[in-house]
Amino acid sequence: MRFLRPFFVFISFIFFFSSFVQAAITPVSLKNSKILKYQNEAGKEILFKVLKRSGFTTIYETNLEAFGDEYELVGGIASSGGRPFNPRHGGLSNTIDEDNRSKIKNFLSKSTGHQVKYTVLEEWNNNYTSEWTLVSKIISKRKQSILGKVWTLVEVSTKGECTNADSSSSWAEDGAKFSEKRLIDASTGITLTFSRTWKDPPRYGYEDNSTQILKLKSFVAALSQNKKWEAKRKEELKRKAELARKKKAAELARKKKAAELARKKKAAELARKKRKAAELARKKEMARKKLLAKRKKDLEMKIFPLLSSKANILSEDLKIFLKKNPETPYLIDIATLIGKVKESQKKKQVVRLKKRLDSLRRLLVKVKGFSAFESSRIKQRKMEAMKLLEKKVTLAKALRKFLKMYVSKYMLEEVETVQKIIPIMKRLDNSLKAPNEKDLDSLIAIIQKNIRTHPSMTKFLVELRKKEQLERKRKAEEQKRKELERKRKAEEQKRQELEKKRKAEEQKRQELERKRKAEEQKRQELERKDNEKERTDFENKIKKMNDMELSEIVQKKVKEKNFKEARRYASYIKDAAIRELLLNIIKKSDQNSSNENQTEIKKPQKELSPVPDL
Repeated sequence: MRFLRPFFVFISFIFFFSSFVQAAITPVSLKNSKILKYQNEAGKEILFKVLKRSGFTTIYETNLEAFGDEYELVGGIASSGGRPFNPRHGGLSNTIDEDNRSKIKNFLSKSTGHQVKYTVLEEWNNNYTSEWTLVSKIISKRKQSILGKVWTLVEVSTKGECTNADSSSSWAEDGAKFSEKRLIDASTGITLTFSRTWKDPPRYGYEDNSTQILKLKSFVAALSQNKKWEAKRKEELKRKAELARKKKAAELARKKKAAELARKKKAAELARKKRKAAELARKKEMARKKLLAKRKKDLEMKIFPLLSSKANILSEDLKIFLKKNPETPYLIDIATLIGKVKESQKKKQVVRLKKRLDSLRRLLVKVKGFSAFESSRIKQRKMEAMKLLEKKVTLAKALRKFLKMYVSKYMLEEVETVQKIIPIMKRLDNSLKAPNEKDLDSLIAIIQKNIRTHPSMTKFLVELRKKEQLERKRKAEEQKRKELERKRKAEEQKRQELEKKRKAEEQKRQELERKRKAEEQKRQELERKDNEKERTDFENKIKKMNDMELSEIVQKKVKEKNFKEARRYASYIKDAAIRELLLNIIKKSDQNSSNENQTEIKKPQKELSPVPDL
């Protein structure tokens, strides 16, 4: 029982202490308060009912005549509304304009030492105004513990002066001054304590040297209770420390005993963890190997489409080449490798497919004339792809023109359809800036589908086709008429020319014989000069070229089968190895060219015709 007595005392104290704290004011309860009770310098209770709060600005309803029915504390420091400077004037009101509000709106969030200057306007009897100039400064910002709760308190000093009193008023005078201090809660902007002292006040104001005081009653009470609370808190902390010391000693003995048991347990646990770690490492290694194998397989499957495409192209080229050259050496070996390549393609064996393609490539290097044939096939495929892309671009431009014409005509009649195709038109414009076959195919298919599914678009397309056909027919007839007229005039002119020519021919014949001899001499001279100039220009041109540019020209001349020019350019290459290599290539190509008797037959490409040209 003696052991339990301090425990019951401690529980009772905690209950009492928690109740006491809950009853006292806190920053949170202050923020949630709807009515604030203040005490003025005369000991009278002043009520401030919170109507609206925005940041540090609060609108109150008060029972103090000087503040009026509604009173706004802007930025927590300045009064707007009521008659704070002249409480005894019946027709006066106090306002702060937007420019000055913006200066003091977030004043309390500034650091210590921050100062702001602003004006407050007094208006009375709808005719008179008077300005008050106020300067507020943050004296200090501090944190203070009150009844176990931490407050952030801001101390603000303000000096005010009437600087622009209405001269037509019988009572308002410049020079009236006051100084005030506020203690404000930084989290809410609510004034905790307030004092204002006047000097030379106006006629309807406060008395000279009088002081206005407002103190939040709950806050003042909390300050007075705080000393007793702190004393009790220290005593309780001392008692807790003694209990903690005894508890620590008992706990230390218990831990010492438990430490020995823990040491033995740890040794056993350590052995178990070693076994577990070894098993875990084994499983991780297996998982790592499995992951690597999966990643390798995924990578291979990404590569497979490209390899398969290369294999198909090479197979097709070989088929055409061997058809033209059935006596090609290594025919059996090539056929065997082709079969293995197709087998690897069918089974999707990426590694085997790559190896077999490499083997086939090495074998084809030995086949005479295949490299040149393959180069020509590559060039042909590029040309075909380019032509196909040009056709699709042309078709896309025609479709774009059709859509623009449709939108301009049916913008109001077919609103829903027009709104659907506008995004397609935007995509088409972007695609035509950088044409891509895949994108164009997709967009063309979408547009064609829309034309088929929307009757208005189908109808409009038919109308355009009819108009274009009629226009083409008209232009053809006009062209035919013009052509006939031109032929008639040409015949007439030809007849006249023939007569003229006949006469000129006779004169020309005589003149030609005379010129012939002169021309022969001149020709020989010019030929000599042209040869000399050509040789000089060619050497000057060659000097400006490097070996790489000369090599490209040589290869181009070989492809054109202009072996004489190729040898001429190759002789100017400075690098002996490159020059010798190119001369050998020219020699072999010249020999092959003389033996070739067959020409390649180009396969016609299937034309794309989804929509006629517009």
